Amino acid sequence: MLNLFQHLSNCGLLFKSQIEQTLKQVQGDNNIKKAGFTLAEVLLVITIIGIVASLTIPGLITSVQESQYKIAFKKNFANLSNATNQILEDNPNISDDWTNHDKVRDEYGNYFTFIKTCNSYTPMNGICWATDGTKYLNDTGGGPLSLDQHSIAILNDGTFLNFNLSGGICQGTTPCLATISIDVNGFKKPNKLGKDTFNVFITSKRLVPSAPNGFYGCDPTSSSGRLYLGEACASLVLTNTDY
Repeated sequence: MLNLFQHLSNCGLLFKSQIEQTLKQVQGDNNIKKAGFTLAEVLLVITIIGIVASLTIPGLITSVQESQYKIAFKKNFANLSNATNQILEDNPNISDDWTNHDKVRDEYGNYFTFIKTCNSYTPMNGICWATDGTKYLNDTGGGPLSLDQHSIAILNDGTFLNFNLSGGICQGTTPCLATISIDVNGFKKPNKLGKDTFNVFITSKRLVPSAPNGFYGCDPTSSSGRLYLGEACASLVLTNTDY
């Protein structure tokens, strides 16, 4: 009998100990809950994060895209420069052979892989150039590139090259043999000078980028002359100058 009472007593102590441990766990859980956020607080934080993201992410995406455009232009300029140097070295009087836009393009076709070409004075809207043309840097107009006069080639990476036999003068750069307008992402927008489209000039000595010269410029906030059109942004990109 004594052993039975002792056994029951031990069971009671064990049961009491288990109850105490359970109470401590419950109290601990309650403390954790008290230290957390309410649903309203969580929703408020999520709303604030959403507002901040909507204000900052679009600008960040645009900045990244513009950096990619500039990197692509630098690559194209380097490749075109190398080809130009080779062309002028092989034939210093090459300008005598360039009697139209297509011949300028075809000469560069010896150094690049063109996946498509459009001859001058043929319809190329939406075929070799963007349907809505090229806008100016200040987002006006359809740009200065005549879609049915110049000669155009498309590279295998989607870059568009617009060849224009310039007749001696390229925005003050003389002597100038021809202009090449480079759209680094083809049909994709923004199709805008100074953003994804840049002008470079073939001179009798080398390829040179368009540059601000007091008349042609790269300032979308300007209201004088052609400074706001973006026709002279190429040199700024190559020198890592902001505009």
